[in-house]
Amino acid sequence: EAEVDGHDGVVAVVDQDRHKKPQLQPLKEARRRRREKGSALPTAIGQATPHGEAWLLDDHDAVRKGLGLPSSTKVPRATTDPKGELNKLIDASEHDDNEDAFARIARHVTEASCRKPKGTGFRAFCDDVRKELVPLTR
Repeated sequence: EAEVDGHDGVVAVVDQDRHKKPQLQPLKEARRRRREKGSALPTAIGQATPHGEAWLLDDHDAVRKGLGLPSSTKVPRATTDPKGELNKLIDASEHDDNEDAFARIARHVTEASCRKPKGTGFRAFCDDVRKELVPLTR
């Protein structure tokens, strides 16, 4: 669809959640098959461990900036419920739309300011974005 619609590239991210099998492998295989068929569409893929909210919560500065919270606001370091913790922080902010709040946080997330980008899968995703999509900006 992205090729037909004339897009320059694709980003696909899956959550690991509770799956025992890695969810990233099917995306890698699909990208490989498309390339074997001649598709040159840059495709960055990633797997969020355990899910995308962990990527957001891993960058405390991004959470505070995105939600307009004071720098003294405590952001949990480790949790089994990143989405629940983010929702609590969103409730403490002036935002009432969680999807908008997640997007506001995401705009500020950087690999350099994440605490454990390797453990959440964010580093591997960033590496793939650099490999696949950065050449489009040159």
